[in-house]
Amino acid sequence: KLSAYVEASGLSDIKIFERAIWKETAELSFSDSGGRQSTLLTGQRHIVQAVDIDTLLEDERVTYIKMDVEGAEMEALKGGKEQIKRNKPKLFIAAYHHDADIFLLPLFMWQLVPEYKVYLRKHPYVPAWELNFLAAV
Repeated sequence: KLSAYVEASGLSDIKIFERAIWKETAELSFSDSGGRQSTLLTGQRHIVQAVDIDTLLEDERVTYIKMDVEGAEMEALKGGKEQIKRNKPKLFIAAYHHDADIFLLPLFMWQLVPEYKVYLRKHPYVPAWELNFLAAV
């Protein structure tokens, strides 16, 4: 659906990659339930190709990264650390999947780009737990 929308809208500056984002290039195993109940597994059920942001985008200049990757935010940020250090993109990162994320994610963002100003944003709609970090220089 996203690919069709981008093509129909003439948004030629948007690139779509059908990959999971992770801390490194890997094959990840998920449950086959699909939807909101899909989970990362150690066993094999449904294999998904994953790539880190640094490898995927190489020398591209990234200005904005939005990420809600169901608890893999820290791993995905680690896989984009060179891109983030180099380009200092605005970040919009889910903050609510793990209790420690509310502390660990902004600390990691500041480790990469000390000048980031990090804000916590609560969406005004359901679900009530939807909290996100916005980081910008």
